[in-house]
Amino acid sequence: MEPFRHYIPYYVGLGDHEAVEHVFDDGSKYGLAVDKFPFAYVSAEAIFASHFVQPENGPQSEDETEYDPHLEAVDFPSYKENVYSYIYDNLAMIVLNSNYWYTPSAKAVSMIGGNPSGYIMDNQIKWLSTTINQFEQDRNIDHIVVTVNTPVFPTGNKSNSGMWYGGNNAVRPMVAADKVSKGIIERRDELLDLLVNRSSKTKIILSTDEHGYSRLAIHPDLALYPEGYRGKKIKLNRSLVQVTCGLSGQVSERLMDFPWSGFIEKTSSQPAVVFIQVTGKQVLLRAINPRTQEEIEEFNIR
Repeated sequence: MEPFRHYIPYYVGLGDHEAVEHVFDDGSKYGLAVDKFPFAYVSAEAIFASHFVQPENGPQSEDETEYDPHLEAVDFPSYKENVYSYIYDNLAMIVLNSNYWYTPSAKAVSMIGGNPSGYIMDNQIKWLSTTINQFEQDRNIDHIVVTVNTPVFPTGNKSNSGMWYGGNNAVRPMVAADKVSKGIIERRDELLDLLVNRSSKTKIILSTDEHGYSRLAIHPDLALYPEGYRGKKIKLNRSLVQVTCGLSGQVSERLMDFPWSGFIEKTSSQPAVVFIQVTGKQVLLRAINPRTQEEIEEFNIR
């Protein structure tokens, strides 16, 4: 990648493969793992920031939230250079971190604390709300694309992933032995409300994590909840597109059956690179196999 970075800007996001962990042996296969500390020097977030130069316009950290155990101290990793936004002509890009303060096993969170994959914590969601509002009011911005490692809606072969976990809203971070007030489904719904209901310019949610390629139509008729879900529900008022593109890794031939599976409009087991071509008000999405140059699909974003 380095030869290309000499000539064109690269904006990168942090994901689970960038995790740097303390691992404690509990006799299990993988042990219990948490984001490495001290956070300021050896966490995944700190090491990521030391290797890349990114915009520094994101939130500070999860300090000074209602679940911050020590208001006078810094208790969380920094968001510096792993949550940010940038503008290219009439396109605004927002980069989120869904693997912040990451504990790899959702089951281990209740024992050791931390944040499960896919959960966007409070200060990050507040920053996203402010940033979306700014771009909505900016007359020079026509399109917003949000990138995040874990898909809002998983489309592959794992149900306990993304922002879903089988619809189990009990999945949530634990801070200083206390669970935060909102679960993964509630937080997913807040994210959808921001990007769909409160934004007219957000066109694409671009994610990775799952191996292979898929395009999902997020639509007002999309089934959002598991059967028997008792929590508060939202209604979407417009459509947008989720594109999931995991370039490498083994692709399962068997896909899970999700409530939204009927709205998955394209899947491919090929490695894929996604290009987003913006021409004025028009947005063209192209997915190409980088090994064979074969076009997987070309799709106009309305």
